[in-house]
Amino acid sequence: MNKIFKTLLFALSVSAITAQAGRIWLQNEYGKAIIVKFNRKEVVVANRNRVSLGDFGDLESLAIRTNTMGSFYSNILEIKGEIWQNPLSRSHDAVIVVGPSTLFWDLKIEWEKPNKSIIAK
Repeated sequence: MNKIFKTLLFALSVSAITAQAGRIWLQNEYGKAIIVKFNRKEVVVANRNRVSLGDFGDLESLAIRTNTMGSFYSNILEIKGEIWQNPLSRSHDAVIVVGPSTLFWDLKIEWEKPNKSIIAK
């Protein structure tokens, strides 16, 4: 009985680790530089560049703002839930694309295989 319990526990641990294999990226298509703050890091992302936010399970906080004086951070961590609900998140990388906007952030999720070829929008 103890051996069966240990085997079952090991199988559940392995499936929990591999259930979410993808990485998360943030790509700036806003039109000018933005600042992204995630997991106590702050990074300036130039237009048409991207930054790795790490593995899905490691993302604890996520906020963005423009690179202008007086701008403030907008928390966008809720997008993590949208990524998690998509079945592609188990085997593909998620790319959060920040598009051009004037009032609210224009965010969309694109999916890439690890070799960086976009397969769905």
